[in-house]
Amino acid sequence: MKYLSIALSLVILFFYSKCARFQTKKTPDLVRNSKLIDKISGTENHTGSVYFEIYSYTLNIEGEDELAKIAQLQAVLNGEIHLSGHSDKTGDKTLNIILSRQRAESVKEYLMFLGIEEDSIHLQYFGSGVPAVDEDTLEAYAKNRRVEIELKAERVNTL
Repeated sequence: MKYLSIALSLVILFFYSKCARFQTKKTPDLVRNSKLIDKISGTENHTGSVYFEIYSYTLNIEGEDELAKIAQLQAVLNGEIHLSGHSDKTGDKTLNIILSRQRAESVKEYLMFLGIEEDSIHLQYFGSGVPAVDEDTLEAYAKNRRVEIELKAERVNTL
């Protein structure tokens, strides 16, 4: 059992070190030839969201891709990232607060993995108190299980 655990740890370590989408680094070179640079100005705020499955705070591939875009923007912007964790209104309110915090922390950890400095990431979590869609449908619930991301640009780094 001990050897299986060690082998599994090595496989996971190898996967993360070789997987290209995890190779984002915080440098302007990443966006020098990117279409993203065309959208950047020194005064705009850039927003996005990542969505979660019910009762989950695990990022999916779409969420990881969105966070990679945010990391690329952060590579040329000198700003702060504000994360707002949310849940749908199903379940216990106290547990929803905890879940929305876990979602925001999950996003923060992934952004740090992509090279964003911890000091530039700020968290808030609201549970089900601030719904994106105030309806009682499965589609509305899915849109409310999210972390909203706002990159507040201060200035553009010179390339």
